[in-house]
Amino acid sequence: MLLAALLDGEDAAARAALRALGEPFARVPGTHLVRVQVLQPPPRRWRGRPRPYLLLAAEHDGPPEPWLAAAGRELDTVLAHCAFWPGAGDPAEVARWALERRVDVGFSVVATDATVEEVGVALHRQAEVRRLIAEERRP
Repeated sequence: MLLAALLDGEDAAARAALRALGEPFARVPGTHLVRVQVLQPPPRRWRGRPRPYLLLAAEHDGPPEPWLAAAGRELDTVLAHCAFWPGAGDPAEVARWALERRVDVGFSVVATDATVEEVGVALHRQAEVRRLIAEERRP
């Protein structure tokens, strides 16, 4: 799973690019399940506007690098809306970019009947729990 910050104001364009994809993962060998969505955080009462992120969660065969290179080619029009996306032309850079944004969750987030909205709420709750834990650990 990876979370990539979207460029300012690019969340609508990223959603449109996602809708236009069709079935890109049918062309990526070894893919079992994938979820790609734009996460829009709820409004905050403090400092600035919250930044939307792109979530890419996948279960696939083999090591991540070859899968990421193939998926990057298929998702280039979507990932182009993400901060620091290197473009799909260099597989090593695609893997580096994606692995820098990797989130280890320890469970599947794609094999579910949950709606996009329900997943967004769950991820927000998870972030809040992590924030509370971090606050409790502070001296």
